[in-house]
Amino acid sequence: MKFDRKTVLLKIWRCCLTVVIGCIALLTASCLVLQRDNGVGNNLQDTSFFESSSQNESPSDGTEKNDTSAIESTDAVTTQTEPSETEWDAPPAEEQPNGHVALDTEKYYQYSFLSNEEKVIYKRIRVAANEYQSEVNISNVNVKFENIPSIVRAFLLDNPQCFWLCGGFRYSEEMIYLNYTDGAVTDNTGYGVANHTLIDERRAQLEQAVRDILAAIPYDATEYEKELLIHDYLTKTSRYATEATTTPYINGNLVSAFNASGILVEHNGVCEGYTEAFQILCYAVGINCTPIRSDDHTWNAVQIEGEWYQVDVTWDDPVDQYGNSGNGTHDFFNLTDEEMYQTHTLTTDEQYAFMKIPQCTATQYRYRMPNREKVA
Repeated sequence: MKFDRKTVLLKIWRCCLTVVIGCIALLTASCLVLQRDNGVGNNLQDTSFFESSSQNESPSDGTEKNDTSAIESTDAVTTQTEPSETEWDAPPAEEQPNGHVALDTEKYYQYSFLSNEEKVIYKRIRVAANEYQSEVNISNVNVKFENIPSIVRAFLLDNPQCFWLCGGFRYSEEMIYLNYTDGAVTDNTGYGVANHTLIDERRAQLEQAVRDILAAIPYDATEYEKELLIHDYLTKTSRYATEATTTPYINGNLVSAFNASGILVEHNGVCEGYTEAFQILCYAVGINCTPIRSDDHTWNAVQIEGEWYQVDVTWDDPVDQYGNSGNGTHDFFNLTDEEMYQTHTLTTDEQYAFMKIPQCTATQYRYRMPNREKVA
C-alpha cells in the first residue's frame, strides 16, 4: 500500500503524542505517592479525618481541635487550653435592647478572688452547667481538696442566671457532681431526674423577661439611674411569696420562688429571688453586684461609679397586714455597712466563711440621707 509523505508524518506525530501523555500521567502518579509517604496533603477534608476527629484523635498535621473533650478527659495535661465560656450571663451586646453592654464575667466579684487554678474549675463548672452535665472533671487541676466546695459556692453566688443549679452537690479529688432542678424534680434526691426541656423553656422565659426590662432602661442613663430603675421595677412588680417560706418547695412548683425566675417571670418570690433578680439585671446593664447572706436572709452589694453600697430589695418591698406587697420604699437602698448592719447580720454558716463582701462606706449615691431627704 502506498502512503504519501503527509500521512506518514501525521501517524508519527500521533504516536509521539501518546507517548508524551503516558509519561506525564506516570510522573503525576509518582508525585502523589511521594506526597502521601512524606505526609504532605494530610489536611484534605476526607472521611477518614472526620472519623478520627469524632474519636477524639488529633489531626495528623498537629493542629488543635476546637472542642471541649479536653475539659472532660481524665488524662489531659494541666496546660490545656481553657474551656470556652459559653454561658448566658446576659444576651450579647448587639442583641440587647437600647445597646446595653453586660458586665464582663471576669469581673464577677467572687470569681475575682480565686487563684488561677481555682478559676479553671470555676469555668469548667460554667461549661457543665450550661450543658446540663452532671460531672465536672477536676483530676488534672492542682487545688486543695478542702477548697473545692468554696469554688462551687463562689460560682453559685456569682451566677444566679444558672437557676437550674440547686445548691446540693458532691465532690471528690477527681470530680464534682452537680445537681439540677426543673422546678419540681431535682437530680439525685430520690425525686427523679430533672427535665432539661422544662429548664430550657424557663431559661428562654427568663432571658426574654430581661430583654423586656432592658428595653425600658435608657442606655445613656447613669449607673445610679439604671440601678434605681431596676430596684423600683422589682419592688413595684413583685410579690413576696410568704407561702414559699412555710411549704417544702421540693414538693411542688414553689422552687422558682427561691431564684430569679420566680421574680422576673412569675413576679413571685422570696429574698433569694429578689436578690438574684437584682443581680442579673445589674449584670445586664454592666453594673457589678454580689449577694450578701445572713443565716435566714439575703440581699446585695452593688458597685456604682466605682464605690460599693448595700441594697435590700426585699425589705424595700414590705408585706402589708393582708399579705400584699408592691408598695416599694427606698429605706434600704444604697446604704453603708454601718447603716445596714443596724438591722442585718452576716451569716455564721461556716460553708460561707469564704464569701467575700465588699466594704461599703460611700454615701454619694444613697437615695435617702439619715434625715430622710433625697440625694439630689
